[in-house]
Amino acid sequence: LRGPNQVQVSGAWGFSRAQIIQAADLSFPLQLLELDPVRVQGTLAKQLPAEQIQVQRSMLPAQLHISLKQRQAVAKAQRRTPGGLESGFIDRTGTWITREQQAKSTNKSAPKLLVVGWQKRYAPTLELLLKQLPAQAQIERLHFRRNGDLWLLSPKLGPVRFGPIDSQLSRRLDVLNHLSRNWQGKPTADAARAWDLSNPEQPELVLKAVVSKKSSASEN
Repeated sequence: LRGPNQVQVSGAWGFSRAQIIQAADLSFPLQLLELDPVRVQGTLAKQLPAEQIQVQRSMLPAQLHISLKQRQAVAKAQRRTPGGLESGFIDRTGTWITREQQAKSTNKSAPKLLVVGWQKRYAPTLELLLKQLPAQAQIERLHFRRNGDLWLLSPKLGPVRFGPIDSQLSRRLDVLNHLSRNWQGKPTADAARAWDLSNPEQPELVLKAVVSKKSSASEN
């Protein structure tokens, strides 16, 4: 490949060809047969908030075909690492987006939702929650605690304990949706009380200290 014009880009709304070439660490002239598509794909995935990345070589004519799609940040996120607390973002599938990746995104709007305690194993749960959380609840925060409990913060309902990530998650979402539509009381803004939906068949409004007492040692 003699120059950038031989790099064909498709499906890359939000990214220019020059930006993709730079992120892929390509320099010209380039020996097409020596180029490893898998390496280029991995480099792009690390550098850009992109998904569905495909890299293919074409000999006649000599071209490099790159297809990718920009990932959109739908929530801010925090996770614990060996180096300490790290801030970033997640997309609609619950996949982590680094701050460096997000800085290269064309969508700079800051999401309002915050996810605390992100781990890779929570991605499927987050994808479900992002699809099914009731808009009426106006959820501002999702907190995955160290003991496995999930807590939500809603300005309408106050703190909500969802409990463990298990087969009853969808049922708890149904209960949350019902509460969001029908609760006429004031939110538990003083944090003294919290909704406990860990048993979705028997939701309770209880003293938060009582709900949290069992797991206080493991959360800190």
